[in-house]
Amino acid sequence: MRRVHPDAAAGRPGLRQRDDHHPRRLPLGAPGRADGRGVIRWSHDTQQRNLHLVTAQARDAVTTFLDTGYVQAKTTEITRADSVPVIDPENAIKVVAQKLRFTEDQQKGILAHFIRGADLSAGGVLHAVTSVAQILPDADTAHDMEAQALDAMHLAARA
Repeated sequence: MRRVHPDAAAGRPGLRQRDDHHPRRLPLGAPGRADGRGVIRWSHDTQQRNLHLVTAQARDAVTTFLDTGYVQAKTTEITRADSVPVIDPENAIKVVAQKLRFTEDQQKGILAHFIRGADLSAGGVLHAVTSVAQILPDADTAHDMEAQALDAMHLAARA
């Protein structure tokens, strides 16, 4: 029988247990999560080590993404895809919409914005996707569309 810690059942930070003797494992770096009996109070030493780890990870990420070679390679990749002409816009946008799981209305909107934008390249598909996203009433859906704009451009370049 599955049991839940009274704190968790009461809506307080608690640890749901799989059974009486095996609590769920805490994710590393979790700040002050409950251990089934109360809140874990990380020692100053542990907090400092965690801060150093997070700082080092952020530094490594920034170093990777700001590396001149990386930025140049990404810029070249995007520029090449951007300039590929879209010969069959209706088919290319259909492929993009299917692969990225856009709705039929979104697909129609992308095609309309692509035509109005008069940029008949894969970059024009990227712009059409972001243009449609800007007029959507739902911010989450708009964000999801905009996040896929580069993928849309690459798919259109291959369609």
